[in-house]
Formats: sequence, C-alpha cells, structure tokens
Amino acid sequence: PDAAREACGTFTFTAAPPLREEVPNLFLDPEHRFQSFLGIGTAITDASAEVFAKLPEKAQRTVLKACWSPTEGNGYRFCRTSIHSCDFSSASYTYCDEDDEELKSFSIAPDLRYRIPMIRAAREASGGQLQLLASPWSAPGWMKDTGTMLEGGRLRPDHRGTWARYITRFLAAWTREGLPFWGLTVQNEPAATQRWESMLWDGVEEHGFLRDHLAPALASTGFKDLKVLGWDHNRDLLPARARALLSGDGGAPDVWGVGFHWYETWSGSAPLHGNVAAVREAYPDTPLIMTEACVEGFTGSEIDAWLTRSVTRRRLSGTWRRGRRPGLPGTSCSISRAAPTTWGTPASRPFTAIQKRAKCNLPGPMPCSGNSLGTSRRARNGLPPAPRAAPSVPWPFEIPTAPWWPSS
Repeated sequence: PDAAREACGTFTFTAAPPLREEVPNLFLDPEHRFQSFLGIGTAITDASAEVFAKLPEKAQRTVLKACWSPTEGNGYRFCRTSIHSCDFSSASYTYCDEDDEELKSFSIAPDLRYRIPMIRAAREASGGQLQLLASPWSAPGWMKDTGTMLEGGRLRPDHRGTWARYITRFLAAWTREGLPFWGLTVQNEPAATQRWESMLWDGVEEHGFLRDHLAPALASTGFKDLKVLGWDHNRDLLPARARALLSGDGGAPDVWGVGFHWYETWSGSAPLHGNVAAVREAYPDTPLIMTEACVEGFTGSEIDAWLTRSVTRRRLSGTWRRGRRPGLPGTSCSISRAAPTTWGTPASRPFTAIQKRAKCNLPGPMPCSGNSLGTSRRARNGLPPAPRAAPSVPWPFEIPTAPWWPSS
C-alpha cells in the first residue's frame, strides 16, 4: 500500500492567495465526507481457475503479479467465489449425494482441482491480504421445490435448516484448507430465474431464512463474525429489498450489509445509481457493496476497446459517488472471455479501467466533498485527483482465437 500511495502521488494543500479567475481553484468541505473504501477485487470462478491451471507457468506468474501483487500489480484485496457450481463452471455439481440430509457425504473435492489452488496462489501473491466472499447460486436440487439446481425454484421449507448447515460445512471445509472467509451473501440474484443455477427468495423469505436458520447456524459453528450481505442483485429493486431486510419484522440484526449488481440495464433501463443513494440515505449505517459486475458479450478483439474502459469508468464512478459509505470490494467475472462455462456465457473484465481504481484508491477514508473553478470533472464530482504517472500494468497475455482447454 505504501508503494501504491507513492505511485499515486501526495497532494499538499496550503493557504491560498486571493482568488484569480485564470488560476484553477478547488474548494473543499471537510465537514462533508464520503464512504470508507474497503477495496477492489475480482471473482475466481471454476471457469477462470480452469483456464488459469492450463496456462504455462510463466503466464500464471504474470497473472498473479498483475492482479494481486500490492507492489507490482493491481493489489486486489477481495475475491468472490461460489458455493459449489454456478454458470461460470464447466458443469453443475454439489458437495454431497442426493437426499443426504445429514450431509455425511459432504466433500469439497471438486474445488480442490482448480479453484482452491488458484485462490491459494492469489492469496499468497497478495501478501496474505486477500479477503474472500462466498455466494451460493442455488441449493442442491433435492432441497428445492423444483428438484433441480437450474431455472429458479425455491428452497423447500423443510430443508432450510439443512441448507444452512450445508453452507457452514462449506465455510469450515475451506477454512481447513487455509482459506477463511471474510463474508457471505445469502443468495446470488434471488429475483432471477436463470437457465443456470438459480434460486428465488422474496424479501420475507430471505429475512426469515437468515434470522431463523442461517444466522444461528453460523453462530453455532464459529462463524458469528462473518460479514453477511443480503440481496446481491440489481439496483432496480435494491430499495425494496433493503427495506424488507432492514425494516421488516424488527429488522435483521444479522445483516451486516447489502450487496448489489449493475445489470438492471438488461431491461432497457439506465443505470440506477440513484437507488444506491436512496438506500444510503435511508440506512446510513449499513454498508452497500457492489458484489458483481461483468461486461458481457465482448469478443477478444474488443477487450482493450475504449468503449469497454469508458463504460466501466462511468458505471463504477456513478455508483461510487452515490454509495457514500463502503467501497467496491468486488467485480465478478472470469479472467478471460475464453473460459469454459455451463451456458457459454461470454464476459470480459475491463482490466485497465479497474486497474486505475485498484491502484490509486486504497482502503481508508474517502475525500471530503468540494467544488471547483477551472478544474476537472473528477474534482467537481468529489473524486480523488487523477493519479500522476501511475505505473502501467499491461494485460498479461494475448487473447487467443481458440479455447485453451481440450474439447473433451
């Protein structure tokens, strides 16, 4: 962090002479401060881990340094990963046998092949600073009213306790592998019926499951201090779900924060940054965390396009300005578009745009608000000054024209 701060520059303010129109001026309000910044990260899914495992060793070292080194790379501090399979997996899988209500067959063996080794390596590259966030896409099919992990469906009431114990078994198993978790979301995208792993919760159901099953299970297994986030879906319904979790039936004291994604534009909507601000104003003590943000549908030739970078800048900065309190710990997608996924869903991570924020927006207080005269839009919007000669970390390898994994 010290090296990154030095690279971004130090700005010292002194008493100003009388204002002159031709000289840029910046006016700061020290009484109006923004959020504390937690950090920036990425997801490590089965897809990205499988691609990573099949890279040459030299390319693996380049990826690890570029993404997680705090001195020579982006210094990502957070990593989101799934509880068993998700749409960014080669196949659907769970950790136990069908109808094993006692979870006697529970095993995280599928994670030991690709995902855990890559996350271990990333954690080592980060100097041990990498913090993990777990998210389930669906309970096993036999716990649901549809009998399948795919295409939505709801958790059966008689299996809510089983599912809570399943989650704690996952957390304990990864902890034994030397990978403890910082946080947990109750459910990825609980309002979406997807072709892939997905499961539906309304606000009352999510609130009740956390209060009556998940929170007690976490407390009884040594995970009481885990940061639990609700919602974990788009900004369009963010205010309604925040109200259900934080105000309904006495509130949810076990909810640490509320997670959100940026995909409400799928319906033709503009990015709804204002909903983040509305929740911040209604619940100023509740952290708001962007937990997932893919840029979908890009080809390898477009990975470095200006459009990709500018769209990402607008989306991140808009959310950042309105979120106010906590920062952006996660941007979720695989390290390459050419990753094996259950449904062939293409996604890219705009490396350069995120790089600049990761390197020059370090954990700690955000700046106070201000005004400017003759200065840049960044200053007028209360954002930190643009970095001075920050070192560039290039995309670590070329995007190939063919997949990197065997057809079998």
